[in-house]
Amino acid sequence: RKAWAYLDRHPGDPHVLCISSSNLATDHLLGASAFDHERAFTPLAILYTEYIAFVVRSDSPVKSGADLVARFAAGAGSVTVALSTSLGNPNHIALSKVVRHAGGDVKAPSIRVFDSALDAVADVVAGNADIAAVTAASAVRELETGTLRALAVSAPARLAGLYAQTPAWLELGVPCTLGAWRGVHGARGLTAAQVGYWELALTQAARAASWAS
Repeated sequence: RKAWAYLDRHPGDPHVLCISSSNLATDHLLGASAFDHERAFTPLAILYTEYIAFVVRSDSPVKSGADLVARFAAGAGSVTVALSTSLGNPNHIALSKVVRHAGGDVKAPSIRVFDSALDAVADVVAGNADIAAVTAASAVRELETGTLRALAVSAPARLAGLYAQTPAWLELGVPCTLGAWRGVHGARGLTAAQVGYWELALTQAARAASWAS
């Protein structure tokens, strides 16, 4: 929200851009932000989608996605979950889909919300939360060191790299396919020519070989 507030102070300035996400809409709908993205900013591009990973400490008694579903079924209120950015975002929605599938109360888990996914991950490492539901890239360092273990991802199929052995929720019979889009917004009041410039520049960047790598 600090970034959006900064962008809002630069109307008509094509040199100030903001990396945006679905929180731009959900924060406004939930009353957490006064910025109405349809009026306050100029959408320029959606670049890619990040999927949500459910991760636990490597020594957690929850060994699999099926274990987590069983835990929610037995008592969702006994589970503490670390999330990033805000309530109601895709991470929170993915969590709710899993809890609902388990037959639990989606409002029951204790939710700890942090300004960044890295802080949510650190909260699990510190043992303050049982699980984190964060964008998959946010837990890469801890997965590499073996500090955390991934249970499942909200992608339509398994992800590559460190997540190649991590099942998608769909494989476990859980209807949880959800991603968080990442885009770019400009300030309000940009001209058609300015919008066209950035659309071309971002398109060329996304087609570059270095982008794919």
